[in-house]
Amino acid sequence: MSKGESVIEGTAINPVCGMSVAIEGAEHIATREGAKHYFCSSRCHDQFISDPELYLSGAHPDAVEDVPEGTN
Repeated sequence: MSKGESVIEGTAINPVCGMSVAIEGAEHIATREGAKHYFCSSRCHDQFISDPELYLSGAHPDAVEDVPEGTN
């Protein structure tokens, strides 16, 4: 499973805090190099916007590397 994908269909993983986010009706979305990223809050969205490479590279200590199967 790649970063940003979720084990639950119709959800995405917030690259900042690792929470599952429902794609349908999501309020906080950022597009980076053609990929959409979904966020649980404006705070996570704004942190991502301030330095997207930090979160996409996995260098940030809160960034999610992989989501174990069977977790939300």
